[in-house]
Amino acid sequence: MDLIGKKEFNFIKNRKIAYLISVVIILVGLISIIFQGFNFGIDFAGGTLVQIRFDKPVTTAEVRNVLGEFNLSQSTIQKLSDNEFVIRVGKISSDQRMEILNAFKEKLTDLKVLRVETVGPVIGENLKKLAFYALLFAFIGIILYITVRFEFKFSIISILALCHDCLIVLGIFSLLQKEITISIIAAVMTIIGYSINNTIVIL
Repeated sequence: MDLIGKKEFNFIKNRKIAYLISVVIILVGLISIIFQGFNFGIDFAGGTLVQIRFDKPVTTAEVRNVLGEFNLSQSTIQKLSDNEFVIRVGKISSDQRMEILNAFKEKLTDLKVLRVETVGPVIGENLKKLAFYALLFAFIGIILYITVRFEFKFSIISILALCHDCLIVLGIFSLLQKEITISIIAAVMTIIGYSINNTIVIL
């Protein structure tokens, strides 16, 4: 039994609305990227990541208050559970890290350090360049493949479609100031792969 009945959606008829929505989202994203930039994670910006597990439940505000005593209240705090946190701060020394951990123990409760990662600013800049080159070479490879397989004009259309998809994603990340990490770059590469696959199917 057909409860809904036959439905037809004329996507072409409403294409101008879709164009408008895409243009607005991309423009807002570009403005955010230009004036606000990205919130690069420790992978790119450099700094120290510490994952800790407290013996008792602790709030994010309590953790931030302790960090504030070291002028680190603006650090990124990710709450994994009632007593487990991932804290990302700027570049600090081992002694400073120990002072912060001791302050947590004194003012909150005992804890266990699960992970410590430190990335220098030079390594972070190199990772930015590598991520950029990865995206650039992916675009070049796509242009070459589609030019050989189809026509050059189709490759340009495909790149425009990829730019559309990537700009929307990156614009949203910039607008919401979500952290950009290596995993996010991998996700963008995945989007590129799926997007070009859809484009080739259409072609």
